[in-house]
Amino acid sequence: MQLGELQQRTTTCFRPSNAIAGLVNPQQDPWEVARLKARHGISVKYRGDPSLPGNHSAAIPDTENCSFWIIDLPPDLTHNQLLRCIRNTGRVHACVINPPDPRNRHYTAAAKIVFFDLWAADKFMSDTFFWGFIVGTHCARVKRNRIKSAPQPHAGDRSRVLIIEGHPSFVNARELTRYFDEKFQYQVDSVIDVYCTEDVGIVEYRFGSYRCQAQTARMAIETEHMGSGSNLEILTLDGEGSDSAHELHMVPGPPPPVTSSERVAADGNLTILSKRTERQRKRLEKKASKRPPKSIGTGLFPLPDELLLSIFAHLRPSDLLRLQQTCKSMREYLRTWESVLVKEVIARRYACLEPCLRLPALMKDIDPSIHPALLHPERQGGMGIHKKFQHVLPADPTCICTCLTCILRWNSLCLVVDFAHWQPNLDSGTPIPMIPRGKLPVWNEDLVAENAKIVQRALVSPLWYARVLEVHLSSTTRSIRRHAANQGNRRRRFRMAKEDEMSGTDEFLQRSGPPTMDFPFHRDNYYMLESYLPNRGWSSDLERWLYMPDWHERDLHWVSERWGEKSSTGKNTTMKQATDQGGTGTEERETQSCNSATIPALIQPTENAHQLSELQK
Repeated sequence: MQLGELQQRTTTCFRPSNAIAGLVNPQQDPWEVARLKARHGISVKYRGDPSLPGNHSAAIPDTENCSFWIIDLPPDLTHNQLLRCIRNTGRVHACVINPPDPRNRHYTAAAKIVFFDLWAADKFMSDTFFWGFIVGTHCARVKRNRIKSAPQPHAGDRSRVLIIEGHPSFVNARELTRYFDEKFQYQVDSVIDVYCTEDVGIVEYRFGSYRCQAQTARMAIETEHMGSGSNLEILTLDGEGSDSAHELHMVPGPPPPVTSSERVAADGNLTILSKRTERQRKRLEKKASKRPPKSIGTGLFPLPDELLLSIFAHLRPSDLLRLQQTCKSMREYLRTWESVLVKEVIARRYACLEPCLRLPALMKDIDPSIHPALLHPERQGGMGIHKKFQHVLPADPTCICTCLTCILRWNSLCLVVDFAHWQPNLDSGTPIPMIPRGKLPVWNEDLVAENAKIVQRALVSPLWYARVLEVHLSSTTRSIRRHAANQGNRRRRFRMAKEDEMSGTDEFLQRSGPPTMDFPFHRDNYYMLESYLPNRGWSSDLERWLYMPDWHERDLHWVSERWGEKSSTGKNTTMKQATDQGGTGTEERETQSCNSATIPALIQPTENAHQLSELQK
């Protein structure tokens, strides 16, 4: 049957897509569409139809997500360049490229890749983790997409590649491209003219995606060029990998003649064809069809994320920091799961130290309306009593909250780092250099600045915070061991066995021991300091340690009332009355500052969830 006769007998017509017909304007979404996008967590810049269930995020765990988000791609990226780097992995269900957007400071391209099968997605993640994902001269970064896509349950032999066979007047690259342009929007990987004679033409059309592209192309051809009454048929060939294709035979031609070259191997030897080899081939194919595909993990090893995290949770923070330096893939993996991993490490190793040494809050996490009260010059001058230490650098009030609770937390963390620095001197008996009053040597300024940098890293990185706790636990065990070896020191101390020291945990600090009452205001206090564990006290009735509550919000409320704009008038009146009575006008401020520093009642420890963010430069 000729193609012209087929077109005359076709009674149905394929309706072009809405984007081709001009029924949808993705640049101007109506209010209902924008609200629908917000309801399903879809970006407002998304150009698809948010009402379709296939465009919503699937309710599946991350381990079953078949969608990936790739960034740092070349700005002039094409589908052919991207898909060329995804070989021997699995069939691609969808591929979308986002061009650079300099207005939003996106100077490289990004892409979304969705696979048909979960095993293909796991293999792609594992390959990129081992070897990286390099496109051209760009080393791209691959991660699971936040809009999740579940595996296709009835994928069958579907593919983004169509092999179309028919009369060459229609089945050629130019005519097929013109025909597809009139029906739907699509992107092309490549178009290959496989075979062409006077009667038969074969074209391999590789679309960028199967979804809404190869799928729509097949529907259009089946609707308009394969009507009822014709002797045409569709044959489908299933394959493995991204190059698997559907063979769409529009005109069945005669099979190609068998030549003698098919009996000769590539190296020139004869191909063995016998009943025995045929039975072996069928047996291997049957065995391979029954074997389920291997589920390759998303990490460095072929293990699920849950198992990998449980293994890494047994490591110390210093080991995890060294592990980050092994390769870029390992660093990206640990940074992705950093908060979850560190939470497990702290709960396993530093359950006592964590409520004693909490992190101060950052100014960017505090209500901007309280910033003027916190940065009030008169208030900053009154807080100098907590800042004049030779071994602790004062906190930057523009970056770190300066309420009384946060100031004490900052001083404690800086003290912990400085105490760990002088442990070799304390172990060997070398005296710590003393600084005369009023002197500021350069070596001490550099040392306290380096200590402050370490604490600043702990404010923005949970892993560095856990590292500070690890260092302080080491300092505590070394101090207890050093003082226990001194036969003349009969003071009360924590009971620490050799097993407790080798375990690398602070479980022995839950036993009864001396409480921390004073802040070591000078390095001379390091000689007799064994365990610095502030913000807790021993309860004789309950026979356990009780920890101080988190009074950060209470201090902010007091600062806003005391130094806010509403209390400025009352404050000036109080200052004037105190001056008239012969005072200096600072008695009330000092009294209230002392009241705010009163030690609160002790409570039981509660779960401490830190909200970490980047420190302002």
